This record gives sequence, C-alpha cells and structure tokens, in this order.
Amino acid sequence: MDLAPLLFDAGIFLAAGVYAWRGHDLKYVRIMKNLIRGTVLSFCFAIACMAYGAVPPLNVTVSDASGKVAFRGKTDAQGTFTTDKVKPGIYDVQFTSTGAITGNYSIKVSAGVKQVSAAGIAGEKFAKGVALKMNVQNLLNIVGEVKAH
Repeated sequence: MDLAPLLFDAGIFLAAGVYAWRGHDLKYVRIMKNLIRGTVLSFCFAIACMAYGAVPPLNVTVSDASGKVAFRGKTDAQGTFTTDKVKPGIYDVQFTSTGAITGNYSIKVSAGVKQVSAAGIAGEKFAKGVALKMNVQNLLNIVGEVKAH
C-alpha cells in the first residue's frame, strides 16, 4: 500500500518526505504555541509568588463585641481586605485558613489612625484562627494586611 497519497491528504508529508503545512495547520500550531507559552508563564508566576512571600487567601471575619458579624470576606492577592464603614466600638478581626499554611506572617489592622499589629505568627495557627481586637472610634472602614516573612 502506498502511503504517500494518504499522508499528503492529511497535510503531513509530501511524497518526497518534505513537510507540508496548510493555512489552518499553522493556525493550530500558533494556538498550541501560545497555550504552552501561557502555561509556562503561569507556572513561573506561581513559583515566584511562593518564593517571594505571596500570602494565600485567608478568610476574614469582623465581629462586634456582642458577636454580631459586621464583615465576612477574604484577603485578596496582596493579602489585604477592607470592610464597609462600621459603627464605633470594639471589634474582633479573625483570620482563618481552610488549607495548610507554612511560614511566618505579620498582620496589621487599622481603622483611621488607630492600628494594631502582630508579627511572627506561624502559618499553622491560621487553621484554628488568629484574631486581633480593633477599637473603632468613628464611623470608619477596617483595613487589614497580612504579609509573609
């Protein structure tokens, strides 16, 4: 059986063994090339984030003195969060993680000019929760930041 006509019809080889491309074949090659390039770049970005102190997303719960939840959300890619404005009072700001976290972290929480912070927090503690108390003097947003060390 002569494979040359079959291979030519598939757009793979000419009878002489020379590679032949059709226009739509080049389109798929470009698509695959871009897909591979994007995958490699995403992988490199993920490794760089881990290497340079990226903070995994943490759950954030802000509760008033009676235990009523004033805010529930997550930290963003930079490890920050911001609540809507809350009434004056004392609030518990709790950070938790559903996954295992390693390394050491620092937390800073502020409302206006008042701020509280903690440093040297082992990542394993976020599994049970890490909380700070924040005294809000006026109708303000509570802003927080978690950083890896």
